[in-house]
Amino acid sequence: MYSFVTYLSPVLSHSKEISLVGEEYCPHNCQPDSVKPGYLIEIAQLIFKQAGYTVSYNIMPWSRALHGARYGEFDAVVSVGRAEALGFVFPSSTMGYAKHSFYTLANSTWQYTGEESLHSVRLGAIQDYSYGTFYYRYIVPNMQQPERVQVIRGYNGLTRNLKKLASGRIDVLVEDQFVMDYYHFDENMGLQLRLAGVADEEDLYIAFSPANSESQHYAMLLQQGYERLQATGQLKKILDKYFPQAKEPQQLNHMHSL
Repeated sequence: MYSFVTYLSPVLSHSKEISLVGEEYCPHNCQPDSVKPGYLIEIAQLIFKQAGYTVSYNIMPWSRALHGARYGEFDAVVSVGRAEALGFVFPSSTMGYAKHSFYTLANSTWQYTGEESLHSVRLGAIQDYSYGTFYYRYIVPNMQQPERVQVIRGYNGLTRNLKKLASGRIDVLVEDQFVMDYYHFDENMGLQLRLAGVADEEDLYIAFSPANSESQHYAMLLQQGYERLQATGQLKKILDKYFPQAKEPQQLNHMHSL
C-alpha cells in the first residue's frame, strides 16, 4: 500500500519528459499516437502521468533503440528481455510476456525438436532480438553461415522475413506468437503459415538506461505505479483492449490463441 503523500509527491516535484523507444512489436508496443499504442505504452503513460511526467514514445530499428538507450540518448527501451539489456535498470515486476516460436509455410513438414533439427533449414531472425536465450544459443554461433541463419537488420524485420519465407529464401522464421497472432499475417499477407515449435519463452520489461542517474527512480515509480494499477483494476482495463481473455501479462503463456 502507498500513502497519500507518496502518491502525490512526484506530481508536485516533476515535469520532465521520459523518452521510450523500441521497434514496433504489437501488441506489446505498437504505433505511436494511435488509439492502441500497445499495452506496455499505455501502462507507462498512465503511471508516469500520475507521477507528473510526460512520456514520449518512438519506434526505430531494435539495434538502434538498444544502443541509444544504453548510452543515455533515450531513457528507456520497451518490450525488452533481461538477456537483451544487460546492465539496464529494471523494475522488479515483469509487465509483458513473449513466446518465441518457429513458423513455416503450411506445406512444410519440418518440426523443431531441438537445435540440431535447425541444421537442415535456413532460419530467418532479426538482429539483436534475444528470443529469450535463443539468440545467443543458436543465432550468434551460426550467424556467419547463411545456409543456417539469415539475420535481418533495420526496419520492418518481421515483414521482410515473411516475404523471404514466402519466396523460399528462408525455410523457417522465429517470432513471438502474440505478435504473429495480433497481426494475422497469414490473412493480411495471403500466407498460409504453420506453427512448428517453440524456441524459448521470456518475460518482457520496460528497462531504463544504465547511463541515466534517474533510472533507479524511474524504475521505482514504474513498479509502484504498476502495483497501484493492479490494485485499482486499471491494469485489467488496459489489457482487455489487447488480450480480452487475460488478467495479467504473465498469464499469456497459458493462452495459445487470443
